[in-house]
Amino acid sequence: MQIQVTEAIRAVCRQIVKEQHTVEEWAEIESDDMITVDSVRGGFDATEAEFCFELRIDSREFWFQLALAQVEQIAAGTLRVVEVRSPD
Repeated sequence: MQIQVTEAIRAVCRQIVKEQHTVEEWAEIESDDMITVDSVRGGFDATEAEFCFELRIDSREFWFQLALAQVEQIAAGTLRVVEVRSPD
């Protein structure tokens, strides 16, 4: 399912871009809960080589993953939707 990028998702992406790390550097500091902004919580997963997030909308939980390039696009405002899935 696709959802519109929320301000919380955009804020997380801006925070990641501000760090100016490469994928390899993110892998060295891997943590699944390094970033929390409002309804979005997650971090970098070295095995996936992507950022993995949990998103809460109302009382529902969704998961989504973003490559560093997608994070940069969201932060810049050029990517406006993300693919999310239910953990069920």
